[in-house]
Amino acid sequence: MHHISVFSRTLSVAAIAALTVTGAATTASAQTSSPRDIMFSIDSTGSMSGYINQVKLAVDDMATDLASPGSGARVGLAEYRDAGDIFQARTVTDLTTDVSAFSADLNALSVGGGGDTPESVYSGIAVALCQAWTQSGVGAVIAIGDAPAKDPEPVTGLTAEKVIALAKGTSTDNPYCPAAAARAYADAGPAALPGGGVKVFVVSEHEGLLEQLQEIAAATGGATVPVENIDEISEAIKDTVGGIDTGDGGLFGSLEGSLENLFGTAGN
Repeated sequence: MHHISVFSRTLSVAAIAALTVTGAATTASAQTSSPRDIMFSIDSTGSMSGYINQVKLAVDDMATDLASPGSGARVGLAEYRDAGDIFQARTVTDLTTDVSAFSADLNALSVGGGGDTPESVYSGIAVALCQAWTQSGVGAVIAIGDAPAKDPEPVTGLTAEKVIALAKGTSTDNPYCPAAAARAYADAGPAALPGGGVKVFVVSEHEGLLEQLQEIAAATGGATVPVENIDEISEAIKDTVGGIDTGDGGLFGSLEGSLENLFGTAGN
């Protein structure tokens, strides 16, 4: 039985972690040339059926802007559901500069499964981290869903602490990385990730989810962002990215400033 969605009131973007959009601060007159990798991770459980088309439109719009020609950015896609479903989480599109391929995969997403209210949000982040991230730029994961995470998570055993370690590169015990990739990742250690690791951002109106994932966002240099609806998420991310290349406060400073302008308050 699918849980009743609260997406009309909350959109959880636990995967905003993939918003590791900026490499380093630059002056207002110069654009950064640092590579940018952004993984979107979307909740595709049955409760998302009334909102998945809105999410697809918003994410496609954001990805097109982020990975425009010459931007130095790559975008990728993952989806997550829950333990007991046909899959718990999986990669849909590896990081790529081919926005057309990304869009095709995004638009092919379907919803199903779900069960009880909490979902495998941690798996959505973990599977998104199994990428060949840029080591000279920045990376982020943006997770979008309508329910809180299970902690600890069934089957994978993932917890907030384990997700933080994976995002920061202090652990290579990722249940979603193939054996060969895991060995290479282990050999490289933190060097396999952008400097400082991959940032995780959480966007939602669901107070419980924001509170639950605050620890992960803070520990990875990301943020929790309260929003009212999907349209605000699209605007918030686009405005944030637009200010990143010209700001002097780095990724978090730019994000915080943009949120203040949009919502009258910064992310938690």
